[in-house]
Amino acid sequence: MKKVISLIAISILITSIILFTPVSAQSNPDKFVPNRLLVKFNDDISKNQAHGMLNHNNARVTDEISQIGVLVITVPDNAIDKVETALRNNPNVEYVERDSIFDSQITPNDPEFSKQWHLSKIQAEKGWSQSSGSPNVVVAVLDTGFDSDHQDLTGKFVGGYNAYSNNNDWSPAKCGHGTAVAGVVAASTNNEIGIAGVGWNSSILPIKVTGDDCYSTSSVLAKGITYASDHGAKVANISFSIYGGDKTVTSAARYMYNHGGLAVAASGNSGQLVNVRDNPYIISVGATDFDDRIADFSSFGKYVDFSAPGVAIYTTCVCSSVMGNLTGNYYSTVYYISASGTSFSSPMVSGLVGLIMSANPNLTPSQVYDILKQSSTDLGTDGRDNYFGWGRIDVNKALELTK
Repeated sequence: MKKVISLIAISILITSIILFTPVSAQSNPDKFVPNRLLVKFNDDISKNQAHGMLNHNNARVTDEISQIGVLVITVPDNAIDKVETALRNNPNVEYVERDSIFDSQITPNDPEFSKQWHLSKIQAEKGWSQSSGSPNVVVAVLDTGFDSDHQDLTGKFVGGYNAYSNNNDWSPAKCGHGTAVAGVVAASTNNEIGIAGVGWNSSILPIKVTGDDCYSTSSVLAKGITYASDHGAKVANISFSIYGGDKTVTSAARYMYNHGGLAVAASGNSGQLVNVRDNPYIISVGATDFDDRIADFSSFGKYVDFSAPGVAIYTTCVCSSVMGNLTGNYYSTVYYISASGTSFSSPMVSGLVGLIMSANPNLTPSQVYDILKQSSTDLGTDGRDNYFGWGRIDVNKALELTK
């Protein structure tokens, strides 16, 4: 009896490199330290006089910024509005204000960070101030092989397996897809080299699931998923168009789920409706563009769970370019490319799952999914829809819900 093997193709769209403006830190005027005010009295008011006026309002000095003459005061519960009004109306007070909380939007020192528009879109900078991940949390990447010597991936890989050839050779196939996906997940971050990865400090378990033709099969993917689960990975990224997943891949994903991990896959690049049911064991991710619209190539249907940027994603690569000089052409190593596809949306979700599980290792897969669901930005029709799923991921909101 002939066996039918499902071949699963990878779609990679390489686009030109686009430059973007980096995001700077911003204040959040809606967040203040409870029961605290900052007060500056007029210069002709002595310290004793100032303390006397504050005692009259039941306020207590807890600190002083002597260089600028500002007193940090604490007031009784539920009295801050009353005390603030009284001091503002006091002619001896130059000013009084709430002690605002500033959200620290961590901007890594990676020199190519400004080209990664997707990180600002998903609020990664704000999120990293809450959790930058942990090397103890492992994200498995099932793909075409990986460049272990890449300057932005060196030291990120732990272990490794070739599920296609059943050996330990996970060197990159000619298409270089795996190296690009790994960079989105967790390129070395804040290392003064290249780019930043969503997962920041997360480790990567490299699992090769193709030959040089860059195709995989259901059985190989299932082997890769179960291997990832057995070797401690909390999430397995599968940047392949597996749609709802067949029974074998689903069984492997269920195995990982039952062992505390999640399988995350690309929704596909056909740009068409895929009429399959939702798979509760596979998180499928669609692609959005710069303006939070669904990318024209992103496949859609009931199986889509979430969306993430997937257009012109600046990431690591195994590639070279021909450059010219007076004596002719020569080859120069290129470490980064700008690429498009749901292949690069999926690893953003995988990187975020790694951050969530780093912040709270005790979360179950179901709880992680609920955090993703509650924190995502709803971009389509109200609630879940076939294009965006539950919405475009938001790293900062997800990590706020993880506390």
